[in-house]
Amino acid sequence: MTMSITPRVVLVSMPWTFPFSPSIQIGSLQAALLKQEIQATTRSYHLGFLGHCLRQITTPVELQSRLRDYLLVLGRSYETGVGDWVFAHPPFSSAGRGDLGFQDQLIESLRVERAKGNSPNMSFIGYFEHEPHEEIRQKLAWIKVRAGEFLEVAVNDILQADPHLVGFTNTFSQTIASATLSKMLKARAPDIKIVFGGSSCEGDMGVAMMRAYPWIDFVVRGEGEHVIADLARVAAGEAALRRSPGLCYRHEGVVQSEPEGASSLLPIDELPLPNYDEYFALRSSLAATLPSWISEQISAMQPELPLRSARGCWWGAKNQCTFCGIGDATYSSRSSERVVKDVQTLSERYKARRFQFTDWIIDHRYLSTVLPEFQQLGYDLQLFWEIKVLTNSAEIKRLADAGVTSLQPGIESLSTSLLKLMQKGTTGLHNIRFLKWVTEFGIEVGWNILYRFPGEDPAWYDDMIRVLPSLWHLPPPSGLTPFLLDRFSVYHRNIERFPAIQNVRPMPFMTELYEASEADLMDMSYRFMHDVVDQDLQYTEALVRESKKWREAHRAGARLTCKVGAGFVEIEDRRSPRERPRVTLLEGLEGEVYELCDAGPKLSSILRATRERASVSEIQALLDRLCDARLMYTEDERYLSLALHTRARATHLSNRKTSDLVRM
Repeated sequence: MTMSITPRVVLVSMPWTFPFSPSIQIGSLQAALLKQEIQATTRSYHLGFLGHCLRQITTPVELQSRLRDYLLVLGRSYETGVGDWVFAHPPFSSAGRGDLGFQDQLIESLRVERAKGNSPNMSFIGYFEHEPHEEIRQKLAWIKVRAGEFLEVAVNDILQADPHLVGFTNTFSQTIASATLSKMLKARAPDIKIVFGGSSCEGDMGVAMMRAYPWIDFVVRGEGEHVIADLARVAAGEAALRRSPGLCYRHEGVVQSEPEGASSLLPIDELPLPNYDEYFALRSSLAATLPSWISEQISAMQPELPLRSARGCWWGAKNQCTFCGIGDATYSSRSSERVVKDVQTLSERYKARRFQFTDWIIDHRYLSTVLPEFQQLGYDLQLFWEIKVLTNSAEIKRLADAGVTSLQPGIESLSTSLLKLMQKGTTGLHNIRFLKWVTEFGIEVGWNILYRFPGEDPAWYDDMIRVLPSLWHLPPPSGLTPFLLDRFSVYHRNIERFPAIQNVRPMPFMTELYEASEADLMDMSYRFMHDVVDQDLQYTEALVRESKKWREAHRAGARLTCKVGAGFVEIEDRRSPRERPRVTLLEGLEGEVYELCDAGPKLSSILRATRERASVSEIQALLDRLCDARLMYTEDERYLSLALHTRARATHLSNRKTSDLVRM
């Protein structure tokens, strides 16, 4: 009688994901395997590699410099390919690839793309351009040498666990690091089975990865919790391969792929709570073994625990934003009881207060279910969610009261015409109002302005530029980003409908670093470079300049505030650091109208509310004066007051009944 073998699995997260948070991917897969009594351990090498680099540092001065360089690579790894270059070592890279000469090729290719308006974020190029070239080459070479050392450490570490199956979570900044380590493992232990999964394996990307890299045995496209245990048993010789939806495998040396299907996914409430034990053990180990002046830096960066409450995008499921690259927008969310329980459990287990929900978009029902329960807990939580721009200040107050301290709203532009082209379902006024309300309730937001869309009108940018100086007291965009052609987007799926998009090609670094055929490179790409014919980008230069002024003024403390007294509203304007503060006193009806416009009502609503006290022409003249003074914003016969209230006053306004003010 043959004894059964308990499969042994190692799950790996390689750089370049953020090292100060655990990987939800390997944490969830480990929990799924342990639930089925399969031995599974994780390796948080995205933190381990940072620890390896820190061990080579000898002085506090060197620490600051090396951390700066490391975080620069981390922040720009996917956009520029420098993170892939760091881990492009033999046996993955053949002679001539991945050497120091790549830096020069990278810089030149990025400059070419920037000249075309293509490059997504040029701070990495700026780093090269403003520091001595040879010095930056040496800095990056130092990190690359450390990567070579770490790969050997990682191989030995994994082999000591004697696994049957090694799984790699693979987002776009982890591809070459994962491919190099997996190839090294296969060379040392050919019987080990290798499986890849993650965002960069969805759709054609996963099939192409199997074709290009023959040492990979399986690729899971989509969620892996439903199939990882089966693959573990196959790797241990305890079961035959089951052709699960989305699975890629080899049959007689030929890559086979099963169609992806949502029906195979586990109900979202059945997905296990991630296991982060190994990540926190590694943090503790680094703190205990590194010099105190280094470990203090690690300890100061408190982890933000990733947690999932939904899959898909409820907005994209009915009206996908044209540029959005979500593979499957079909939406489902956890029960409110499960979300609250998950936060409580992880908070207690890991002594954590900071949570990052990884959902594409928050379930709107949570605003009236989950958030009040979080508030009732009384914990000092710090929560992050992605969200669609809200149209109700009471809901934003609910977010703040529940412990939401940071949001990523899908603002993208302040031009209603551009937002319509993007199919965002919002307007410029909606977005400005949202920025005002989140500022009043103390919630930080991160957002970008997107530009360079096929079919856009340069005049739309002129309109947007004119309003920017009025908004210097509100959170500015983190940056300006040209429209990027992503797989699964409306533009990519329907490329023939957009003849202005030409010369679609892989990111420059992929051609330089990824050893694959031209066809496989195209299929492995999630983000593409492209040209937009007959488009002169000079009209966006003023937008870039004015956005920079906005960020500078905001950093300098630009403010526009209002305080309400008995029968008056006092507005203090400190938006321009170079001008003297200006105080405007609005008395009686003037102040009431200003407060009436907190949510941007229609002109007809304002006139209806004031018809007993002023004529139409008098109200219109007042609104015009407030707009001319840049104290109010108008669009499509709606009027929005721009000054920020104190939180107490904002709370009072958010509690007004809908009948008091027609908001939408």
